[in-house]
Amino acid sequence: MKIFLKTFFEICGKKVSSLLFFGIGFGTLAFVIEYAFAHVIQLFLYGLQLVNKETLTIPQFFLSWSLQEIILCVIGIAFFRSIFQFFQAYLQGAVREWFVYRHRSLLVDYSFECQSVNSGLIVTTFYEVIQGAGSVVAQLQTLIIQLTTTILLICTLFKISWVPTLGGGFLLGLVAIPIFYLDRKIGKIGSKIYAVAAITNKRLLSAIKNLIFIQLSGTQNLEKKLSNNSLLDALHATLHYNQIRGLKFAFPQFFGVVILCMTVFFSKKYEIMASSMILTYFYLFLRSIQSLTEVFRSTSEFIVYWPRWKQLDITWHPIHAPKINNRSSTQTLPPLQQIGIEFNNLDFGYTSGKLIFKNLSLKVTPGDLFLVRGPSGVGKSTLIHLMLGYLSPLQGELYLVDNQGTRFDLYSHKSDFLKKTSYVGPEPFLFEGTIQENLCYGLDQKCSKEEIHEVLKKAECHFALEMGTDHIITEQGTGLSAGQKQRISLARALLRNPQVLILDEATSNLDEETEKKVVSTVEKLKNHTTIIVISHKKAFDLIADEKLILS
Repeated sequence: MKIFLKTFFEICGKKVSSLLFFGIGFGTLAFVIEYAFAHVIQLFLYGLQLVNKETLTIPQFFLSWSLQEIILCVIGIAFFRSIFQFFQAYLQGAVREWFVYRHRSLLVDYSFECQSVNSGLIVTTFYEVIQGAGSVVAQLQTLIIQLTTTILLICTLFKISWVPTLGGGFLLGLVAIPIFYLDRKIGKIGSKIYAVAAITNKRLLSAIKNLIFIQLSGTQNLEKKLSNNSLLDALHATLHYNQIRGLKFAFPQFFGVVILCMTVFFSKKYEIMASSMILTYFYLFLRSIQSLTEVFRSTSEFIVYWPRWKQLDITWHPIHAPKINNRSSTQTLPPLQQIGIEFNNLDFGYTSGKLIFKNLSLKVTPGDLFLVRGPSGVGKSTLIHLMLGYLSPLQGELYLVDNQGTRFDLYSHKSDFLKKTSYVGPEPFLFEGTIQENLCYGLDQKCSKEEIHEVLKKAECHFALEMGTDHIITEQGTGLSAGQKQRISLARALLRNPQVLILDEATSNLDEETEKKVVSTVEKLKNHTTIIVISHKKAFDLIADEKLILS
């Protein structure tokens, strides 16, 4: 339990944990308002001459007030009560939103810092898991407030008269038995809702990624039917949950009033309680039932969203501490004409006992074109992440080298090295803006029109010159072909005039003629730019100085 609570509050964070503890004070304040309201009702009935002075339990001082003053007092208490209700609703929403903001912010940091991420998992966690876990915290906040209020109300009822309170409590305990049974059903339904939602999301994401294949296979109707069936399962589970939640909410409301009437009736008949306290007792008992009902309702919400919390708990540690190399990189490289990379006896694996590379030694000579080949999953992307210093080897050394063979520790000079490096990947990153804004993305200095036109010509982006560099493209380059996007990405890389250029399947979407022209442009960069190419195609074979075949 101690470990669970520690992890729970670590996941919540300091601000949310503080707001949760604040709920105890808030629940105490709710009790004070209700207790004051019970006495103000007596005063109001006395002002209307509906009760005798002898039946009142309020201080004599208040009995001298006029009816107008009493009405103002009632209105004042009602005002403070409404203010409290406002802050209670606000506090519940604030706790949820602070929690959601914190974890989405952590997830964003993780996504941009981690060497690789599962996009489907990230999106599901961002929208569903974190939002659901936030609802758990919000309901816990309400539970703390309502439980504190309920406990203090029950203690007051015991102080007024313990016999009827004990009897009423016993009867309410009997009512709680079916409530606990309903809670178990809600827990099962909550797990089902979560599981069905996960299956639906997974199926929809898979279908979208393979939409062309599905359309060509003529299975759209089958996939639509399967997706709609999943949605229907989720709907039925949710409706079932709402039915049980409604029963759970209605049970204490009805039976609580029955028990209250029985308690007050027998207290009056057998003179268990002073007549002057019956009105106060009646009101406080009624409020305790209503407060207990809110506890049951919040518990239902808490249970149904609990699977989201468990899922967040599973992903918490990798999100909180992403696997990314954060070794210091404060040193600046001296002015170098070319930069090479050297590995010495390098071992690397993501999990212990399963190495991707063992005793790997290689040298990327400054100014050469280094070609990497190999099937999918063999470690080509991992090799690039090692070269860029984003991963640390289990053992071995990584160096930057110059033309004279002088070595520089890669991690110590990582920040400066990355500024001199450009990358073009298989999936171009474009955003909504002009072509020029996309080309200059991340640059510290401004580029002239002449420089921009020159790199567009080198990257075979004649279409961009025809459109004009002020032409606005939509997010992710909608309206451009995959090949055009790749060529814009290549032009952006060339605009940085890099000393190291990494092409990761950068010509995968180019036609043969355009690819030949791009390869010819890349060849001209040799001798003053070190080029590392990952490609399944054979276009770079003739111009490669060195090759690494991974298997």
